[in-house]
Formats: sequence, structure tokens, C-alpha cells
Amino acid sequence: MKIYQNLFLSLIFMLLLVGLAACGTIPAGKFQALESAGDQIQTTSADTFLRIENLQRLIYVIRANKLTEIGRDTFSVPKDLDLSPDLKYRAQKIETMVSYLRLLNSLASKDFASDVDKASQDLAASTQTLLATAGQKADEAKQVAGIFGTVIDAVARAAVTKLRRDILRESMQKGQPGIDALAKTFQGSSKLLQQAVATYKDNYLVHVNATRPKTLNWQLNQIDSEIANRMSEFNAVVDSLQGIEGAIGKIPAAHREVLHALDDPTKASDELKALLAEAKRIRGFYKNLTKN
Repeated sequence: MKIYQNLFLSLIFMLLLVGLAACGTIPAGKFQALESAGDQIQTTSADTFLRIENLQRLIYVIRANKLTEIGRDTFSVPKDLDLSPDLKYRAQKIETMVSYLRLLNSLASKDFASDVDKASQDLAASTQTLLATAGQKADEAKQVAGIFGTVIDAVARAAVTKLRRDILRESMQKGQPGIDALAKTFQGSSKLLQQAVATYKDNYLVHVNATRPKTLNWQLNQIDSEIANRMSEFNAVVDSLQGIEGAIGKIPAAHREVLHALDDPTKASDELKALLAEAKRIRGFYKNLTKN
């Protein structure tokens, strides 16, 4: 089996080198930009989702202040109220999307078959994890995993018979419905998260108003500074959730634009530029916050 795998990778490598020479018109920079935008969105979303989990935990710590004794489950979030499973699934959807964009960039920019093979394996692993974390969204995850599965199969089959640009075109044509489907699942989906964060904010305000010193002194200034930073974080998280939705919503059009650029490298990159601008913008929501 290993001999056949090595032979297969060698054939891929040879064909990719031929493709590199024959397809000098591949707009590799656009594929790099597409992956970069995905990476930035993923970084921002990971930060935001972690902050939401920490804010959720903070509220249960605050509630424990009223207790005379603390038990082993005092700080545990009830399963029906826990946002963590949903956040993990959202994060995995983004990971799957980024893994796909990384595969495209490998096809467009890398000269070694091992890079493409690794990117394919990473996408396959991402789709499996997507299925494992889907919970009640299993049908949604199966649809997406199935679409990207056809992309992986297309890359494996076409790599020994087609030039690089043709492999990219076929992969993107097959992958477009997956990108469209993933992006659609995010549109308007963060409203419940935003409402939860707003509730956490209200509970936090009740707590600080009940415990905040009434006498003006240096300690009050320090406490108010911490409260102001925390309130800014609540607001930034909501803004970030909205921004993540907006940025992800721009990926399908940018992907379609880059697909068309395979046949016309001089085509304007308005959609891709808009995606990059939004991905960069949402990275700045937390820059003015101090660490808590």
C-alpha cells in the first residue's frame, strides 16, 4: 500500500510541476488572499467565542457570591443554557471553510504534492469533526461534508490526469455550493448569542451596582475602571459577532470571483478586496481592551 501511495504522490508532483509551467496565468496571489481572509476570520471568531465562554462562566461565579457554601457543580452551566456546544460547532464550520480555502491555495501556490495531500487530509479531518460536533444540526453538517467530500475526491482523481488550473477550476466549481451553504448557516444565526451576551451584561450590571463601594476613593476609581473595561468587552463581543457574520457572508462572492479569475486573471477583485477589508476590520474590536 505504501508503495502505491508513494507512486501516487510522485505522479501528483510531476503533474503539478507540469501544471506550474503550463499555467503561469494562475492568479496565485488571489488564492493566498482568500486563505488569509479566512485565517483572519477564524482568529477573530476563536477570540470572540472564547470571550463568550468566559463571560458565561463569569456570570455563574457572580451568582455563587450569594451562596454560603460552594459545591463541586456550583460553577457548572446547566446543559440547556450552555453555549459551548453551539460555539464549538460554529468554530468547526469556520475551520472547515478555512481548510477548504487552504487546499485551494495549496493547489494554486505549492509546488510539492505533499502540501496538497496534507491540505486534502486536513479538509477531510475537518469535515469529520464537523459531523461529530453538529448535534441537532446533523443534516446541515452532512450536506456540507458531502460537498467537500466531492472536492477531495476530485483533487485525488484529477491530480494524475489534469493540469493545475483545471484541478482548481473543478475543485472550486464543486466547492462553491459548500461555501454558499456554510455562509448561509451564519446569516442571522448569532442573534441568540447576542441576546445571551446582553443578558450576561444586565446580570453583571446588577452585581456591580450591588457590590460597588459608595464612597469615592482610589479603590472606587480602580473598580470603575475594571467595570468600564468589562462593559466595553460586552459591547465588543456583540459587534464582533455581527462582524463575523458579515465577513463570512462575503466569502461566497469572493470565492466565485477568484474562480472566474482562473480564466481571466485581469478581472477586477472588488469582492475579494471587500472580504479582506472586512476580515481586517473585525480584528480590531478588542484592541483597546485591557486584559482581565
